[in-house]
Amino acid sequence: MEHKMFLYDPNIHGLQIKSIGSKQVTDTAIASLRIALKSYFETYGVVRFIVNLGEIGDPKYNEDRVTESMEYQAKYIQTIFHFHHFIEIMTKDALRDIDPIYAIKINFDNLETLKKIQDRSEIEDSSHSIEYEAAIKRIMSLHTAEEVPVLTKIFYKKNVKKYCLDTLNQLRNRAWHRGKYILKYSELDQFMTRNLLPLVVDIVQSTNYDESGYWKYNKPATLQIDPIEELLKVGRGHALDYKRIGFLKAVGLACYNHKRSYGIERYTKRSLSEIKTEALVSQRMNNSYESRKCFVCNKNSLILFQDEDSKYDVDTKTYSRWQWNWKAECQECGLLLYDDVLNPKEYGIKDYDDIWISKIVNYENTELDL
Repeated sequence: MEHKMFLYDPNIHGLQIKSIGSKQVTDTAIASLRIALKSYFETYGVVRFIVNLGEIGDPKYNEDRVTESMEYQAKYIQTIFHFHHFIEIMTKDALRDIDPIYAIKINFDNLETLKKIQDRSEIEDSSHSIEYEAAIKRIMSLHTAEEVPVLTKIFYKKNVKKYCLDTLNQLRNRAWHRGKYILKYSELDQFMTRNLLPLVVDIVQSTNYDESGYWKYNKPATLQIDPIEELLKVGRGHALDYKRIGFLKAVGLACYNHKRSYGIERYTKRSLSEIKTEALVSQRMNNSYESRKCFVCNKNSLILFQDEDSKYDVDTKTYSRWQWNWKAECQECGLLLYDDVLNPKEYGIKDYDDIWISKIVNYENTELDL
């Protein structure tokens, strides 16, 4: 039996995504920005079992093991590709806002197209739009216009074109066309916090491109810090603190994943995640040690996981056992932290007890059957 194929016809299949209101705003650009940020935040969790963040940035440490991780590569590619897509589509929307023709790739050998342009006919649906580099050049060429677009002014700021826009395009192309080049974990943090994230936030805030606010998480009211704002502060520092960045990425991801729960709370006064947390801790499942209120979602659903080790000194007949918390995971918002970052209070979470606690217990004059 012959395998049946899907025969794509652009005249029949799919839907044309409409702009929002009177402005030229493409939904997929905003969606890409949200995906890019989430993917970047996810890079912290995927490298935990490969490297300790305390080693990141140390010239003596070789980061190649992280870069070779398929999980890291996947998150890196999603981050770069979606930021690139956001910049390209948003720039073309800015051009269309001025004149739809500005975003069209013009074939000067096609006289029919030139005639449509001359007659101001509707040609966008039947023509190809320009690509990333051309869009950047065209919007920047408007710096001498009588009314300079906001985006043009942003792109003309010091170092934006060379160190943000051009670098992003190079990174995208090297990953897209050859598939053999990506930034190391520490290099991605440097590029994001010092170069790209400040630009993206400036674009969104200055142009009011996303009036819906979908690009960013809804920060829980009880959370004392805003992860993206804190990352911008880190990027302005002289030396990057990779532990702080890792903590902020984990908190940012939890903010994106957090959704207000309904239903069962009306009857039990507790969320399903709190009930699950109590059950897991009571049974000591997977070395879950204790639970407490999560500083992100404010639910009693943050579980601390404990590990332990021991040794016996034959000479002194002393048996020593030490225990330490190594992971914290929220069953509600998905916050996931490891002990390679500092306690939350070190990053602006005030009046919150330490989660990284260790203790040693010695039992003297103990006879063991060795």
